[in-house]
Amino acid sequence: MNYSNFVSDSITEEFGDDLMPHYQLKNSNYKVTEEYIFFEEDSEGEKEFKRKKLENRERNFSKGVDLFKDFQYLDVHTLEDDDTGWNYFNGPNVLQYLDLISSIQNIGLFTPLIVQRKYNGKHMIISGHSRAKALRDIYKNTKNERYLYAPCFIIGEDVEEYFIRSLIIDSNISYKTISRKAYMRAIFERFELLQRTKNYKNEINIAQTLADEFGVSRSTINNYLALKKLCPEAQTLVSTKELNLTSAKILAKFRHEDQLYILEHTNIKNINENFKANILTKNIDLEKLTQKELDDKIETLERIVPATTTVNVKVAKDRLVRFLKLVIDFKKVELAGFSRLKDRKYIKNTVNVSLNINHMKYYVSKGLIDEDLIKRACSSDYYTITVNNEY
Repeated sequence: MNYSNFVSDSITEEFGDDLMPHYQLKNSNYKVTEEYIFFEEDSEGEKEFKRKKLENRERNFSKGVDLFKDFQYLDVHTLEDDDTGWNYFNGPNVLQYLDLISSIQNIGLFTPLIVQRKYNGKHMIISGHSRAKALRDIYKNTKNERYLYAPCFIIGEDVEEYFIRSLIIDSNISYKTISRKAYMRAIFERFELLQRTKNYKNEINIAQTLADEFGVSRSTINNYLALKKLCPEAQTLVSTKELNLTSAKILAKFRHEDQLYILEHTNIKNINENFKANILTKNIDLEKLTQKELDDKIETLERIVPATTTVNVKVAKDRLVRFLKLVIDFKKVELAGFSRLKDRKYIKNTVNVSLNINHMKYYVSKGLIDEDLIKRACSSDYYTITVNNEY
């Protein structure tokens, strides 16, 4: 293996503003090397460039961009793939790609690509990478010029970065199967893009806009946006799928400094266990949390085990009656030292029996088992369980 090629393939590049957190924990297994490059104070030309960039951004979002103004058929071999790193969505799988090729060959390509004209006269694909690749592959195999040229909407190089990134998200989120990581990143980035354009006054307006764009409820969007209450290090862990969403929502209830302390002083595996994560916020005032309480919670995470578990038992039909009688006897023993007032909750927490209802109907109809026996085995009521000593 060529080492330089290996290193080159392992490096990902992205241009423009970084909209996602990249904060590593001190005890993280990942090591990040940062190198700061200092430039001299902006020249007048650079200041003017930045001013025009902000003007373009405001104009693009307030007045929109006419995608239909410039429509052309372009040679697919002259179209360049996006090199910005902004399109992080997965392409189609093999079957989806073959379906795309078949569709193009049978009925043609009805959805034009969106490309941007670059300063060097070339065109970069913003939306339509798979369609362009499919046309190239079909032309390679058939040499039919019908597939040599792709219908394209062309936008100019003056269209600003934020609008292009929003366009990439919108064009992918509506029809692709999106991974959780890409979905979360898309919501976070789109939120930042909308917020930074200053066209939206508050998070409620942004959440509703995102819900409309992503085709989900506002509550779903709010569940993801709740993760923005996480400290940057925790957000990084969620985006890299090291911290699951359920536990992340629980962690987000803490103050940033407490979140970071928990993450740095316990194993991430502990937090990712739901039964452990729920312990974190139990019986404490999150706004007045003391260092001792926090240390006690972390210590509890290390030693606690699940309070209940599920045991699946497969029983032959001719042994079912005997097995359920043993279950009833077990419940009787467990209830012996309890009053009627406490028995129901205790039994539910100690042994909660559920049976395959459809199978039980067959057994009862065929006389293999008595319906009352089923009721007693599944009950958490003292009287129902103990009413008859005779089976």
